[in-house]
Amino acid sequence: MDDNAPTEAEYFGPTYLNPIDTSYSQKLFQLEKLRGGVILEVFNAHQAKIAQLAGVVAVAVFDRANTPRIDPAFVREIKTSVSIPVVARFRVGNDVEAQIIGISGADIMDENEMLGVIDDQNFIFKHQYNTYAEASPPFICGCRTLGEVFSRIVEGAAMIRIQGDSGGGRLAETVKNVRSIMADLRILLSLGDEEVSAFATKIGAPMDLLHLARKWRLRFPVMLWAAGGIVTPADAAMMMQLGCDGVFVGSEIFSSQNPIKRLKVTTFLMDNQVAPTPSANSYPNTPYYEKVKRTEKLRSGVILEVRNTLQAKMAQEAGVAALILSEPTNRTASRMMDPALIKDIKRAVSIPIVARARVGHFVEAQILDELGVDFIEESELLDVADEQNFINKLKFNASTSSPPFICGAQTLGEAFRRIAEGAAMIRIQGDLIESGSISKTVKHVKNLKADLRILYSLLDEEVSAFTKKIGAHIDLVWQAKSWKRLPVMLFASGGIATPLDAGLFMQMECDGVYVGSEIFKSSDPVARIKAIVEVVKSNGDIRVLNQHTVLASVTNKTDEAEPSESAA
Repeated sequence: MDDNAPTEAEYFGPTYLNPIDTSYSQKLFQLEKLRGGVILEVFNAHQAKIAQLAGVVAVAVFDRANTPRIDPAFVREIKTSVSIPVVARFRVGNDVEAQIIGISGADIMDENEMLGVIDDQNFIFKHQYNTYAEASPPFICGCRTLGEVFSRIVEGAAMIRIQGDSGGGRLAETVKNVRSIMADLRILLSLGDEEVSAFATKIGAPMDLLHLARKWRLRFPVMLWAAGGIVTPADAAMMMQLGCDGVFVGSEIFSSQNPIKRLKVTTFLMDNQVAPTPSANSYPNTPYYEKVKRTEKLRSGVILEVRNTLQAKMAQEAGVAALILSEPTNRTASRMMDPALIKDIKRAVSIPIVARARVGHFVEAQILDELGVDFIEESELLDVADEQNFINKLKFNASTSSPPFICGAQTLGEAFRRIAEGAAMIRIQGDLIESGSISKTVKHVKNLKADLRILYSLLDEEVSAFTKKIGAHIDLVWQAKSWKRLPVMLFASGGIATPLDAGLFMQMECDGVYVGSEIFKSSDPVARIKAIVEVVKSNGDIRVLNQHTVLASVTNKTDEAEPSESAA
């Protein structure tokens, strides 16, 4: 239990907790032993034993037949196989199932929408169990908003599960709801006493609960756990740094090659999470501009996507400026590359390495920082971890040893917003939904350059309206107008497969290009890469381009299809 956790005596004070009895308060205090832990979904006794061996604090039982009801005999079977607490689920509003689960030996009951809803108007009034059955287990309930959280607490929930989609496991949805609840709580803490009543009415919560949350400062009367899409140790650490008290992990983790190792790493990270608390003056400009200068070594260069050490060595031989790493196989979910493979490629070459992190996944970025990659690309090509927020790259820029960040953009407004967040280089990308058509990339580059020319031509009194129109930061817009260029480099990405493609973007005044790994399917990939490198170094000089027109047309059958935008 952490130092800021309320004492047992504090649970007995608030009037809402104690109108009839004190057993509910005892249940709240009972669940404190789970704080900072992992609750793992299991389908059988063998998985439960693995979970206990890996150090999880509890297991959530899911019926082996994948039915909406839990067999009490199955709950007892899991109970006899492990010594850690067992969580059993039942359908929303089903009092009879709750009673059966209560006598089955389960330590905690989860009123769970994933099993289905019996009463779509009412959740179980859990205080009746807390009152007449002192030995009954505590209840967990799922929520997506702050108003729902307080409503479930009023009904008697002793722990809240902040969830994403009821039927799915999208990390982005869970992150969105966690951030929304934490943001509303910060708003609550910032209110004056006279404003609390209106806020309570707005979210549909009782006044005494809101005052209790304000008293404990950024803490709820119950613990808040995250659930949905949490698969990797980095996912779990991200939720803890967002302010959650623990995480639920799905049984999909048993499909990994070494589930015990992954679970142990996850539980270790959970035990060692300290949320960062930077001061307002933590991000001076100097380290950021040092990172911008570090990207200058890539100017007039090619960043080539590679999937293994052999391709990395071929790319280095061909003279590319840097490598961007991509998974060797297509996974169902696209995440940060395996750290072991990143280390292998780093050992194989001496040129800079760019590694991708999911949008908004600051823990993946922290891991890549620790791995010592040269650049981190926050990439939309991977699954999005946070649909509302990009990583605050200024936190990383505060450290001179952290790598610079690269971000994608399709418009001038997006480019300015990513720079404001701390991006040291911008990748102008094509359409992420389609197959990487070069026409989309050309369109976005031309539109961005056209908007820049408009900015340069504006009168000083017109800059403010232009800034508002594109949704940018006024100081960055003024800087670009003064310098007659963006403060960072622009690389083109998407559909670039030949020397002529690269020359096209260099003549459009890009600072470099990305090339996808499809180039390795050509009949002579090293020769083609060398030709693209020479064209880019010459900034698209027509004489150099003329020397390599043959390579623009020499293809094998695998080149005939337009390349996908895998390096966007």
